[in-house]
Amino acid sequence: MDDQLPTSQVTFVFTDIEGSTRLLERIGDRYAAVLSDHRELLRNVFSFHTGDILGTEGDSFFVAFSSAIDAVKATIAAQLSLLGSEVRVRMGIHTGDVQETSEGYVGLAIHRAKRIASAGHGGQILVSRATGILVEPLLEVGTQLKHLGEYRLKDLFQPEPLFQVIHPELEAEFPQLRTLDALPNNLPTQSTSFIGREADLEQLRELVVDQRMVTLVGVGGGGKTRLALQAAATCADRFLDGVRLVELAEISEGSRVTEAVASVLAIRESSGADLVETIIDWLRSKKLLLILDNCEHVLDATVELAKRLLSGCPDLHILATSRESLRLDGESVLKVPPMDSATGVKLFIERAKAVETSFDLNADNSGSIMQLCDRLDGVPLAIELAAANVDAMTVEQINLRLSDRFELLKSRDPSTRQGSLEALFDWSYDQLPPHEATVFAQLSVFHGGFTLDAVERIWPDSGMLAALISLVRKSLVVKEEHVGSARYRMLDSLRHYAHIKLVNKGLTDQTRKQHLDWLSVLAGEANNHFAEGDQARWLDILETERDNFRSALDWSINAGEVQTALQIGGALGHFWNTRGYLSEGRHWLQRAIDAAEAGPPSSELGQALSAAGLLAGSQGDYVEARQIQERSLAIRRSLKDIEGVAASLNRLAVLSGEQGDFASAKPLLEECLTIQRSLNDESAILVSLINLGLIAQFAGDSDEATSLGRECLVLARRLEDKQRVAATLNFLGTLALQKKDLAAAEESLNESLSLMRELGDRAGVATCLINLASIAKRRLDHSLSLTQLKEAIQITREAGNLLLIAYGLEAIGSIAIATKNTQAGLRVLSAANALRVNLDTALPQSLSEDYDRDVTCAKAATSEEDFDSAWSRGQTMGLEKAIDLALELSV
Repeated sequence: MDDQLPTSQVTFVFTDIEGSTRLLERIGDRYAAVLSDHRELLRNVFSFHTGDILGTEGDSFFVAFSSAIDAVKATIAAQLSLLGSEVRVRMGIHTGDVQETSEGYVGLAIHRAKRIASAGHGGQILVSRATGILVEPLLEVGTQLKHLGEYRLKDLFQPEPLFQVIHPELEAEFPQLRTLDALPNNLPTQSTSFIGREADLEQLRELVVDQRMVTLVGVGGGGKTRLALQAAATCADRFLDGVRLVELAEISEGSRVTEAVASVLAIRESSGADLVETIIDWLRSKKLLLILDNCEHVLDATVELAKRLLSGCPDLHILATSRESLRLDGESVLKVPPMDSATGVKLFIERAKAVETSFDLNADNSGSIMQLCDRLDGVPLAIELAAANVDAMTVEQINLRLSDRFELLKSRDPSTRQGSLEALFDWSYDQLPPHEATVFAQLSVFHGGFTLDAVERIWPDSGMLAALISLVRKSLVVKEEHVGSARYRMLDSLRHYAHIKLVNKGLTDQTRKQHLDWLSVLAGEANNHFAEGDQARWLDILETERDNFRSALDWSINAGEVQTALQIGGALGHFWNTRGYLSEGRHWLQRAIDAAEAGPPSSELGQALSAAGLLAGSQGDYVEARQIQERSLAIRRSLKDIEGVAASLNRLAVLSGEQGDFASAKPLLEECLTIQRSLNDESAILVSLINLGLIAQFAGDSDEATSLGRECLVLARRLEDKQRVAATLNFLGTLALQKKDLAAAEESLNESLSLMRELGDRAGVATCLINLASIAKRRLDHSLSLTQLKEAIQITREAGNLLLIAYGLEAIGSIAIATKNTQAGLRVLSAANALRVNLDTALPQSLSEDYDRDVTCAKAATSEEDFDSAWSRGQTMGLEKAIDLALELSV
């Protein structure tokens, strides 16, 4: 057989043994052998008829055929082979379009075939109309299709015409099909198919069968009702007296809940009788599933009724859907999460095709659809309402207009409760008590989530906690586990809605200011703790609140809270630099600095300028970095901000050293150290000593550099400053590497790398990897060296750290030349040379020696014409292409 799975239109066959549990009970120990023989028989038959066996779970088979007639012939042959066997097998066939992925087929056709098989009986072959149309003209003489009628399968979709394959040697008469129509129910037919959520559906199905009280909880529009109905359809055969749906959305008073249940059950109220007792008498002997849909607005009445019904009716099962649980004893609560991205995309495509038949997923719109579904938080109703617009707009246009999503996301009949996203949220909001409604609006100020500690710090009011808990229970706020503690967030659409309510209440500026003040304190606390032993924790805290900081900085600059913006930006400089958010940090700092131009100099401005200079230097923008740091120094001197003066001097010294101006760097650091020692600031002294060591290294005084490095390491370990321990170990590792003491270098660098990874110091990780790669190269382990360099390049590319990119490119070009990939190596080296020239910086001497030697080796290994061609291409290829080429190289 061909190893390739059939594509495009595929015919699927599902089979399973009827009454397998009863068969096991009857034949006992022989069951395993009988099942093994059955599997071997079907496997041989399906393979002979060119079927691809895609799965065998338990006693079932899932087989794909590129030809519908081959599928029918295979099932006939299989049933003929099973004649006289103890095993009776039902088989279903359906043909439809599917997509092939790396994990196999996906598409509704698969589920349709499975549903068709489950409707049949042992010995029966059922086919869909799609398959029947294809095979009827090709059937052999004596074989025919018998139209059985239209049936609702267990997916609530439109009735499906089903046909039975009639063969002269096979049984022809069977009982009524096991479809939804054969079971007492009032489940509504759905106009659209059920998409995805197979795991949720299976979990709910098991709960409904095993537990007597199950509640589906989730945000409005999240698909609770559809999931409940689908689960009920798939397990309806487990309830002999049927399934009954009671829709409570339009019930305005709790007193009418009992009446609604009685009406659905066709129970008439008797004069003087308790209606609940009448219902209990009717249900007491019945095995029935009762669905109570949309209970949240009549929750108390629903709880009381459910208690009495469950107590008086031993075989009654209740499935409720609500924004919050009923909190009954014995209740199983299943939270309905938003759709994942892949399922959301499937839903969007199917619903879009319903309004624009030519719509399809393609390379041009796939990214926009994924972005749209993510921005709508995977909420099915929101995705469906967005898809309804594809007849008038492109997906990109829909995306652009999501800032006004409540105007955009409306159905053609927006008057209904689910006719628009805004109406759906109104339904929940209107039921909130006044205080909860205000808290709900205030929480919209958070972007990217929040903690309980944040809420209590911003609003030190005991009523906030109770309101937050209630909003979580009502599915208006989502609680998630984050590093062992709770973190809360609003779905994006709900946050937009809550913000509108905040504006309407006139609380926007007050709430934004409270949010800003909290983040100002948080940034200051983190900055003060960076010199202590828990830097990693504080860096992670800032990482978690990154979206909140973005939002607060944007608002504060626009609202004239410029000094606070400067203070936050200055405090976040170390975080942005360490985690590699260089461009982002420069963006916010520049906006704040520009906004402060009209005002007088301040310590906040001096700190923000120093942070901006740090980030500019990390990106290799040395001219601007020096100008910014000199301005910061001047402001700090004018304000007599002695500590700030020392910090600016330190950063100016580093810039001078990186540009090879060692003569200027050393006196700057000496002045800096004098100030820091007068302040007895050991953490700051440590940083300056490390930088003195680096200057000594760059100047070629390795003994002085080593002595300073060892002094720094002792001090850093005593202060438990992990960041400085890591930096010093990396520094000592490079010194050992220069002295060709590879063992000592590797020991220092590996410890440094471990600490850098713990801290999330991306630039530090990249630096350690580049140095470790140099060790691997010297040991001729080019494969390991290249792996380390590629990781470093990917990190530095994301961070935009041009100096480290230059280091990495040189090292990869060197490996390429060493492994005889001379032309590619030359191009990468040339691109690194062009970058280094633009940076106007002095690379460490060891790398310069490798660079000169590698260029010489390449010249010797190629003709002058080939060398000039490769070099010229590297000079003009551009940074991104050079990085792509470097990442593609192998040894």
